[in-house]
Amino acid sequence: MRDDLEPIERELIRLHVNPVYTKIDLTDVGSESLSRLILQDVGEVIRARPEGFQFSPKYRDGRWNGYINLLKGVNFPTGLLEHVLPRLKEIAKELALELLINRYTLPPVEEAVPETLHDVILRNYQVDAINDLLQAGRGVAHIATGGGKTLIIAALIYLIQGSALVITHKKELLHQTSHVIKQHTGLDVGLVGDGLSETDRLVTVAMIQTLYKQSRTTMIKDLLKRQTCLIIDEVHHVSSRTMYEVVMKIPARWRYGVSGTPLRYVVLDDMQLMAATGGVVVTITNDELIKAGYNALPVIHLYHIYNPAESNGDYQAHYENMIVSNPTRNGIVATQSLSAYKRGNVVLVLVDRLDHQNIIYNQITIQQKKNVYRLNGSQESGYRNKMLDLMRTGKPGIFIATEILGEGVDVPSLGMVILAGGGKSHIRLLQRVGRGMRPKEDEINRVDIVDFIDHGSRYLEQHSKERMRIYDQEGFLLKEN
Repeated sequence: MRDDLEPIERELIRLHVNPVYTKIDLTDVGSESLSRLILQDVGEVIRARPEGFQFSPKYRDGRWNGYINLLKGVNFPTGLLEHVLPRLKEIAKELALELLINRYTLPPVEEAVPETLHDVILRNYQVDAINDLLQAGRGVAHIATGGGKTLIIAALIYLIQGSALVITHKKELLHQTSHVIKQHTGLDVGLVGDGLSETDRLVTVAMIQTLYKQSRTTMIKDLLKRQTCLIIDEVHHVSSRTMYEVVMKIPARWRYGVSGTPLRYVVLDDMQLMAATGGVVVTITNDELIKAGYNALPVIHLYHIYNPAESNGDYQAHYENMIVSNPTRNGIVATQSLSAYKRGNVVLVLVDRLDHQNIIYNQITIQQKKNVYRLNGSQESGYRNKMLDLMRTGKPGIFIATEILGEGVDVPSLGMVILAGGGKSHIRLLQRVGRGMRPKEDEINRVDIVDFIDHGSRYLEQHSKERMRIYDQEGFLLKEN
């Protein structure tokens, strides 16, 4: 801010804080040039460059500085209020301005958080989390896999007692989430997505893809407009353009996001997440859940794969040759799957590509014809739900799945998870490992995770190192083979 600008007497900045956007009212500042400088300063606090900005033709031509600014005119997302306030207070002090904040109010919650929710006893940390979220009115619950985030969602909806919209991004999660809410609140839940358009219920669980595609229809406009409470499941996806556009149209006063891995550690993505809901209010870690016995301890069995010297191909060529079509690597996947299956386990093999899925399936079924299944996004949701129910029974079987089972889907009976697809994403890795971390009935309470250290490619070696770093950071037990 310039030092040579003298403030006018009785100048003040007003903030009108609403559920979605906050307006910076500079009517009483008295100077257009000063108003522009104030807005410029605020904009610099809530702007960031997206990944890959340097490759944009507009950036290369000098037509764009690479920044995306979340301040639009005089409005910024209310979820970023705590980021903007310190700078506005500095400005006000520097220029002897008064800062007035007009905040919206939330209706009181009539009931205390119950010890049980329809016969399910809430854990102490869940009760604390629900209380903290209700008090905050908005924000993110960072709850590690196995922490019962859907039960917390149900409790929030039950206590707020208003129209509630839960947004998710997968068919499996659409049905799973609605089932948990119905079971633990007794409320009727409408579904939007997977061919359903039940928008006349007090509680709605909806797929973001359907909301976005139908966002201009009267039915969806009315649905979004009347919500009192918004809850975004797997909220780290809010950085996508489609989800961000939709959630910023929903005027709900209560605004929450839940995820086992909310932050991407990418500045713009995390800023957009907080813009939609607010910052992290509650944190429940893997380590806490494991020590309390609520989660199984992941034991990571690492296999070194020594590939021939690196070729000149790009990442896709390396991935094809050294992961998808690698007979040694796929042989270990098949051997470990069969061994765990014969010990009476439910085995989940996670891959990224359909051709890789087929290669592993064919290799396993040479030796084991029965109880080996493929799950992928091209199959009907009814079949996939049937397979999920089969997995949950605990009957021994080998399930080879694409990313549809990598995130959010609850399968407590897994004895082994094999990460056959590689990759380096912090979020995807913890979500995948989390599929096997539901508590086991035996005294050991652990789950075996198989992963690989891929040598011979600068890309794959980097990805392997990143996964090892995450395992170490989370305190998982590593065993090299």
